[in-house]
Amino acid sequence: MKIQLLLSLMTINLTSCMVKPSIAKNEQTSIQPILITSNTRSNISMLASAQGKLIVDKNGCIRLGDETSPLIIWPYGSKLENLGNGKFKITNSFTSQSALIGEQISLGGGLYEVKSTQVIPSIPNACANHGYWLAGPMNVK
Repeated sequence: MKIQLLLSLMTINLTSCMVKPSIAKNEQTSIQPILITSNTRSNISMLASAQGKLIVDKNGCIRLGDETSPLIIWPYGSKLENLGNGKFKITNSFTSQSALIGEQISLGGGLYEVKSTQVIPSIPNACANHGYWLAGPMNVK
């Protein structure tokens, strides 16, 4: 009985000292990106331009540059494709050009105040904290 109690205490002690696993910066994560698109077809775009790396933040929000950049609202009909192995491709319906998450791109459009009735799907609260970029033409660098 004493040996069982001692073994149980040792097991509890050892498990409380275990280190939680962490993800190295160069590993791919399994976060599913959320593609937010306009729900209205349009062939016009704002004239500003932004450049940077197409990223997905920890909440699945697609942004350009870093996690504090505006959420990208893609043109109506844009598509997100899971290529497997943690790779995703976005096809911008404005120009029918595609880019992989992680690629450097130039994205036309501009900052825009979006209403929930103008997009599909609804914007998750976790994605709504840095403004919105209404996307236009896209070029891969």
